[in-house]
Amino acid sequence: EDDRTIAMAADAATGAEARAWEFDKIFCGTSEDGNTQEAVFKDTSLLITSAIDGFNVCIFAYGQTGSGKTYTMFGGSEESQKGLATRVASELFSKLRERESSCHIEVDVS
Repeated sequence: EDDRTIAMAADAATGAEARAWEFDKIFCGTSEDGNTQEAVFKDTSLLITSAIDGFNVCIFAYGQTGSGKTYTMFGGSEESQKGLATRVASELFSKLRERESSCHIEVDVS
């Protein structure tokens, strides 16, 4: 549909009705479509500040088998292919270091 809405057509064979879901952002396609690892991170990086400020944040990777969810999250072996998780962790700790002089920071990972 667009970069915020995914629609499912009705399916007479199964009786499923048409449905639509809306998200903050949907990345479809390939790097040729502009969806590089860097572009995905750039678009989602503001969520890091939101999380530090105390807001709940969720990045949801959904798609059929082989569509690139794991690659998007964890990336490849080259620097330009670093995935979202690696980039977010690096940026998170960088932003926390910037704030450490003004407040006590404690990080727990589970």
